[in-house]
Amino acid sequence: DTHHSSFVTLHTAQIIMSSRGGEGDEGHLLIEEDMGDVLSPEEISDLITKYSGHEIVKNVLECASLEELNEKASIANDRLHKLENESIKQHAKECDNLVLLQEKIHDCDETLAHIENVLSNFQTSLGKISGEISNLQSSSSHVTQRLLECKETELALGEYVEQLTISPDLIAKVLSTEVGDGTEYIQVCKALSEKLIFKRDVKRRGGQDATYAAFTDIESELERLRIKAIQKVRDFFIQKFHSLRKPKTNIQLLQTNVLKKYKPLVDFLQVHGADIFREIRALYVETMGKVLKTALQNYISALSVLKLESGSTSKNKTGQYIGDVDASASSSSATLLSASTSANNASGGGGGGSGSHFLSSLGQGSGIAGSIPTTNDGRSAHTNFSLGKRANILANIETAAPIIAHSISGSKLPWEALFRSSQKLLVDMATFEYLFCIDFWKGDSQIFRDVFAQPLQAMDEYVQSCINTNFDAIGLALAILINRGHQKLMQRRRIPSLDLHLDKVNIMLWPKFKMVFDAHIKSVVSACENAKNQTKLFVDDVSAHYVTRRYAEFTASMTVLSKLEGGDNQLRNNLERLRKAQYDLLVKLAERFTTPKRRSCFLLNNYDLIHQILSTDENLEHELGFFDEQLIIETDAFVQIELETHFGDALLQIESLEFGKTSPDVAVEQSIQILKAFSEQWKQQITKINSEIVSLFSNYNRGMDILQRTLSSLLVKYTDACEKTSASGEEAKKTVDAIRVTNAAFLFECKRYARAK
Repeated sequence: DTHHSSFVTLHTAQIIMSSRGGEGDEGHLLIEEDMGDVLSPEEISDLITKYSGHEIVKNVLECASLEELNEKASIANDRLHKLENESIKQHAKECDNLVLLQEKIHDCDETLAHIENVLSNFQTSLGKISGEISNLQSSSSHVTQRLLECKETELALGEYVEQLTISPDLIAKVLSTEVGDGTEYIQVCKALSEKLIFKRDVKRRGGQDATYAAFTDIESELERLRIKAIQKVRDFFIQKFHSLRKPKTNIQLLQTNVLKKYKPLVDFLQVHGADIFREIRALYVETMGKVLKTALQNYISALSVLKLESGSTSKNKTGQYIGDVDASASSSSATLLSASTSANNASGGGGGGSGSHFLSSLGQGSGIAGSIPTTNDGRSAHTNFSLGKRANILANIETAAPIIAHSISGSKLPWEALFRSSQKLLVDMATFEYLFCIDFWKGDSQIFRDVFAQPLQAMDEYVQSCINTNFDAIGLALAILINRGHQKLMQRRRIPSLDLHLDKVNIMLWPKFKMVFDAHIKSVVSACENAKNQTKLFVDDVSAHYVTRRYAEFTASMTVLSKLEGGDNQLRNNLERLRKAQYDLLVKLAERFTTPKRRSCFLLNNYDLIHQILSTDENLEHELGFFDEQLIIETDAFVQIELETHFGDALLQIESLEFGKTSPDVAVEQSIQILKAFSEQWKQQITKINSEIVSLFSNYNRGMDILQRTLSSLLVKYTDACEKTSASGEEAKKTVDAIRVTNAAFLFECKRYARAK
């Protein structure tokens, strides 16, 4: 490479020097003869540019004169010849190596040719092998297809032969194995069922299969095995179903742990012994129907011992409706109401509105329940009018278990508690039995209806008998809500088995409830319209009447239950009718008192009692508003009567006197005399007013309110009289100021009576 580079450089320098020396005839530059090249000017220019950086070329280009250039050209030629000679010597030295290389290349060519020949032969052999492989693949596919056909034929023929064969083991197990020995007999029946189904299908298809000797041989044998298996399964189920009738048997446990294991045997009977299946089904329906009916009747009978007897359970007893005459309540009404109101005052509930919510926590608060008077034996005297703690039963309709009768022996429970317990037992029984029937009898819901026909009949008779002798509207309303709760429970369980029964119970309860409610209204209306009934109800006592307490408690109870029911317009309309009848009755009874004061006091005590009871629940504002208006009106009337009783109309006369018409002025003298008499007697009269109010009103807070209103009205009238008299002249004013009772003294007396509480 170094020699070549130097050679090219020297060649380039020689060209440059030649180009400076002159041009040929044809415009080409001629170089030395040994170069043998003729270059064009463009090529010479390219060479100069390419090697312009070389030291030799650079020196040539820098020559200033031709002589210097020729000298350098001569030197360059010498070097060029020297380099050429050295190159020739090197090639001569390598000549042997080149000959050897050529021989090796020739050997390689021969070796490659031999390899090529071998590869060609190998390629030819591979082509032959590929053809043989294709032939083998084709043969293999054919063999595989034949093998599959043989296997299919073997499988079909094997199954057919298997079905035509009855093993001695199967015959022995059908004849000797007991059904109740675990699940072995279930597997035996399953194997037998497959052979019976095969026999049935062959006979159904017809053709040559049914004429084979092998098929004819097994047909009769299979029939004998079928009859034997069905007989054993029938006896097993009969024995198990009869065991359900034994006393104190845990039926649900037997159904779950025993019968459910043998569900496949029911399928076996249904497919291969339809008549026996119907017989077993009918036996189960009869057995379970009687067992469940007996269990339900026994439970209802045990609950009947716990029933709380009240006036609402017999149509012949008195005092079961609001307007009925109750001799015991009539003779002791004043004592009961006074004691009840005193207890209310002691607890701070006097004026109403400060008591607890009527149905806080569904009857767990005090409310009305805490103020219901009781008889000597501890039973509620108004259980058929007040809700009280009876509403607690609505708090756990779905979760509470049925009552265990013997665990609470000696206690007495209202009818709705027994109704809830018996219905809850029925609901739970129906839930379990429905799920069992759907599972055990393969979705046959009709068998549940057949089984439960007898228990539902017993339950319907029980409910109907209880409803026929029940005249307790609150108990009936609670029963309606309980029945609705059970309907929702069954809907959440997604079990439609009792829909018809619960709808039927609802249809039985509602008409009876409406009839009893109408009877309450009718009793009040009858007492209002019938003078004889009014005479029986009338007691010459200004205390609140027991009919009023019945009305208030009944109204409060029905309003709350109506809200739980979701609101019933008809019920609200009936309450309005009852309210009007009650108001008219109170007015009629008040008219029987001999003096206006006692009439007004009687109405005030009754209105106040209604206010106390109805103000315990915010849902009763509608009913409360009417009687609160009457309470205000009657309070104003009583204040006026009280002032007229103790002070006459003297203060009112002062307002009608005409001063300055006579001389001396007689009117002024009369007015001063009236005021002077008032200043001498006012304390004694106020004391009398206080004594009367305390004795007339059992509710102390209501009495104090009326006293304050009376004294306030008296102060206003007295102040107006003094002002009018003082305005008649200076002399009259001095006289009035001298005898006038000061407002401070008046207010002091008012506060003194207020503190007496």
